[in-house]
Amino acid sequence: MKSYTHSKFAILFHLGMLSALCAICITLSPNLANAKEPVAPLKESEIRSRYENCPSGFYNGPRPGKTSYIKDDYLWVVTPDFAKRFCMPPEFVSAELKGAEAVAMKLQPDHGQVFCHLENGKEWCGAKSELQFEILVSSTNKIPRLPDTPYYNPAPYGFSALLTASESEFQAGRIAPRPPGARASVRNLVGLYGIKDHKIAWPITTLNEEISGLGRYVGLDYYMFSGLSGFFRNERMEKLGITKFVIAFKQRAQAGQRIDGQTLAEQAHVIELPDSYSAKVREYDLKNGRNYEAAVDRIIGTPRKSTSSSAQK
Repeated sequence: MKSYTHSKFAILFHLGMLSALCAICITLSPNLANAKEPVAPLKESEIRSRYENCPSGFYNGPRPGKTSYIKDDYLWVVTPDFAKRFCMPPEFVSAELKGAEAVAMKLQPDHGQVFCHLENGKEWCGAKSELQFEILVSSTNKIPRLPDTPYYNPAPYGFSALLTASESEFQAGRIAPRPPGARASVRNLVGLYGIKDHKIAWPITTLNEEISGLGRYVGLDYYMFSGLSGFFRNERMEKLGITKFVIAFKQRAQAGQRIDGQTLAEQAHVIELPDSYSAKVREYDLKNGRNYEAAVDRIIGTPRKSTSSSAQK
């Protein structure tokens, strides 16, 4: 990322935390944003035959004709095979998703950390917000880990509430707890990147592991990552016209190296996001993510001219 030494951004640096200047993000469920005309309610038998007849379980979110469901705030993309296993909605499916079976993303405000600033006698507060990615990858993929220890969290977490597992899937997921003190970490080895000509050209944000579970579902490993929001506003990178994004895992030996210019083939594992999904993630972040420039302008009192990306959103 750019280094700002003698600019307005130095003010944020000396304040100690950029997130203190970010507004609370209030968003609509992405999957319900384009709600269609109401559909006649289905009977329980019709719901089961239409939406709950897959071998590994089923999706609990909103579906046409269902009157009871779990609210879904995620942006999803899943492979055709995963959709068949878990009865996923057809609008989530893309044959272009590579390197993962399912990816779900949302903006996660941290209401436990609400920071405030006094401006002309008025209090201005905002919660830190991060991009949260939840990923299911094939257990045959050797993601860099230290140590390579399974982890089972008995409490529902992330999108697990949206996937009701079959009895066989549930039992298979009850793997041994992680030993005390052990941590399966890929910290500083994972990132969300923009690519151009099969090379990493735009390091958007580092993704830090929050939760992981090997064998969470049969043959699938689960990861939850979080990363700073708001970095899709990089004007210099926007001028490059980058529209393709990946989640890449570095080789452990690359942990301290710059990743700019490296090829995808040099990475330990790459999740290639479909172009359509990349566009949704970028638009979602531009609309709802943290806007550092606006936060600075609010303090300095010298509004910037709107960039093409932010002006159109």
